Amino acid sequence: MVDGKRVATAKLHPEMTLFHSTDAPPTVLTAFIEAIETGSEEAVYPFGQDSRLCLEKGYPSPTPVPMSSIQSGYRIAWPVGSVGPRVRLFDRPPLEEGSVFLATACVWRVAPPNMAALAARELESGSQESGQNSIVLNEMPAVEVFGVVFGHGQAGADYPFTSSFYESTAYSHFRKQHFIDLMLPSTMAEAHAVDSLELAHRSLVLWDARYIGG
Repeated sequence: MVDGKRVATAKLHPEMTLFHSTDAPPTVLTAFIEAIETGSEEAVYPFGQDSRLCLEKGYPSPTPVPMSSIQSGYRIAWPVGSVGPRVRLFDRPPLEEGSVFLATACVWRVAPPNMAALAARELESGSQESGQNSIVLNEMPAVEVFGVVFGHGQAGADYPFTSSFYESTAYSHFRKQHFIDLMLPSTMAEAHAVDSLELAHRSLVLWDARYIGG
């Protein structure tokens, strides 16, 4: 988006930390253009003059680069805070009494549980109850979100899923992926959340899909 208006659709890759083989700023993510929105052809690529994030490595443009010049499938960098749509994150299902709005974010994808680890644990414990895999998928529907911006006064609020996701057999493999130092978050601020869209970054964190509102 540019100035709140959607200018293109793209396939997002917040898991990519490099752009043109160099570290990209955490407030920028990699995307692959799918289409330019009608009426947005003259929108300008925000990093056309940036030597690290320009379209062609090492060749920043001397003039503004219109989005219309970028072909489908082309890799670009984009500010995380200008990606949408954004959803609202709650500490429980949003329609449930007492639910608290914690943050906004973008949903990247469904987080696949480690079904092999679950099966191995069941085999080891001798508890091979039927339907356990389905229970995990239905009762623990984790998704990966990024660009988390906490709501007013929620920086120190509890991050709800440290135990239920990151310390679980099904989702513990995301601990290393999401937290390089392996230190699990206890608050929203520790779960990659920031206080403004301008500071939003691509770091991923797990959230329960049932606790998300539009």
